[in-house]
Amino acid sequence: MGYLFLVNVLLVLIQADDVLTIFYDVLALQFVQQLDDIGFRLARLDVFGRRMQRACTMRWFDQEFEYHKGCAKHKMALKAIYFINAAVFIAAIVVITMRQMNGYYFCKELTLDVGDGILEEAFVRMNGKFETWVLVHSYFNGVFIKNGTHAGRPLYKEARKFDRQPYPENQGGTEFPVVVPAEIKYCEEIKAWVLTHENIRKSENDDSSCNWLLRSPETDSFNVLDAAGKWDMWVGVLGTTDVSITCNRCFENSDCNLNGECSDDGICICNNGNGVNYFGEHCEVKLREDCKTIIPEDGIYTMSIEHMSSWTNEPATKESTEASDVWYDIWQEYSRPVFSSVDNNERWSLVYSGSRWFGMNLTGRDVSSKQWLMAVSNYHAFWYRAYDTGTTFVSDKTKESSPVGVDWYQIGERGDQFGPLGALYPVQRYNQTGRGVFRCAGNIKNNNTSVSARNLSNFDRKLTKILKGHVGT
Repeated sequence: MGYLFLVNVLLVLIQADDVLTIFYDVLALQFVQQLDDIGFRLARLDVFGRRMQRACTMRWFDQEFEYHKGCAKHKMALKAIYFINAAVFIAAIVVITMRQMNGYYFCKELTLDVGDGILEEAFVRMNGKFETWVLVHSYFNGVFIKNGTHAGRPLYKEARKFDRQPYPENQGGTEFPVVVPAEIKYCEEIKAWVLTHENIRKSENDDSSCNWLLRSPETDSFNVLDAAGKWDMWVGVLGTTDVSITCNRCFENSDCNLNGECSDDGICICNNGNGVNYFGEHCEVKLREDCKTIIPEDGIYTMSIEHMSSWTNEPATKESTEASDVWYDIWQEYSRPVFSSVDNNERWSLVYSGSRWFGMNLTGRDVSSKQWLMAVSNYHAFWYRAYDTGTTFVSDKTKESSPVGVDWYQIGERGDQFGPLGALYPVQRYNQTGRGVFRCAGNIKNNNTSVSARNLSNFDRKLTKILKGHVGT
């Protein structure tokens, strides 16, 4: 009974958040431990009836045992046991406390999903000077990896959108800026969890605590998962948004959405085969075989997922055609595959960027170069200014696995007169909301519409001509 009590006390000390909680828990344990003594005394007082009283007062031995004074060796043995118990107890507390301080028991990797709020004038420090950029908060959606601690709590750094691995320090050799990852950490000054970035400010003279872009309600929790819910979001003024934070560790197959198996180390191994590929940390993104090529309702070009092995001139080996390797070979950003159309040396791609799909003109890129692979690997919709450079089409907000069934818009005029995304002209037939633009080519039986015969730029020019006539420019 004594050892059981000590184990319970140890568990209480480990799990308690404050001293008062420890006091109440130990008091409750002490009460439970004394319940049998209390019951015995009440039975002797005839509270539970005569029969119980006789059972508690009856002599069960014919002869009473006499007390014998223990010998010196016996006393030393008892003292040794006490010291051993104390040493084991203190050692356990020290080990567990050190692990808590190092964040051993916290989630190692999490997925962040914020709203689609837009900060039209984010002050971004570039080369020692501040520039104003348009910041869409969902650009920072994705995986964050634990990287040390801050204020006694875990600190999480943003991972790459390409393969959900840490951003390398050396990102040289490309025309794009070095991506410095955002951070999720606890801010002691405001007693809240925050999403912050060292190079992004609300204003040039922003001296707010922890330089936050999003902040949780006030909390003293050591676990950021407890802070999910309504957060404050800076969009030029103070706003609110729903923030979803999930740990990427699985415990059973249902944590992998039944689209994969939960391994012994808590990682979802997505099922791939039988005409379906799954993406994402929880295998939540589904790509069917008949949707690996998509076509528009108006137009006869096609767009297909792109395998990175096609960017080199090296022939595919037998080992590289295994199902697992094929999955990793698919070019993906933000846990969704990229769809591309390459015809007449023109390259167009549909790239997901946290909450919307971007139709990007990537013509002229040398996909066999190391610079291209570096750019693809470190792609970030905000730092690459993807919406401002090369994007001519944009979709509605969506969490769908592919561009199919999503309404699209051509980006028109930009400026102060227009919204932060510019003038948006619907592309779908009849401007019908909810009609979508793309369909899965595998579901189309008409061979004439499932064969690539024209490139995207021809359709783009035709659409632009129609739109210009519509707006009278």
